[in-house]
Amino acid sequence: PGGDGGDSKDGGPPPVRTRAQITGLHNVAAAHQRELKDANEIVRRMCILLHVARGAGTEFMIENPADRGNRERADLYIADEHGPLWLMPDVETLARVCGCLSVTFAQCMFGAEVQKYTTFLYSPGMHAMLQSLHNVDFAC
Repeated sequence: PGGDGGDSKDGGPPPVRTRAQITGLHNVAAAHQRELKDANEIVRRMCILLHVARGAGTEFMIENPADRGNRERADLYIADEHGPLWLMPDVETLARVCGCLSVTFAQCMFGAEVQKYTTFLYSPGMHAMLQSLHNVDFAC
């Protein structure tokens, strides 16, 4: 939520975060400050709820667009500025504390009309169900 550092040249809203300022740009326009605050609060609450649920034995999965700003992943890289959900401090903490795994795949591999790289962050108990995604080719 809250703009991911993507390009707003397509007429969409301007980015409110980047990789370097993952919790929000220091110079966010006044019209988007509430959006940024609300988006960060949604992420914080989601992580708290999932942590509590995990403590009670629940398995979980989070879906969001892939990290497109990591130069080490040339197959996914688009721009240095991309600020994905996966780098939010609350999400990183949730992943570490709950021992989460992640997998990234292209939705077109499953019949979608668009490539759309997507990442699942999931608790360990879901690995058997999702492990086949780790062995797929990104080519569509």
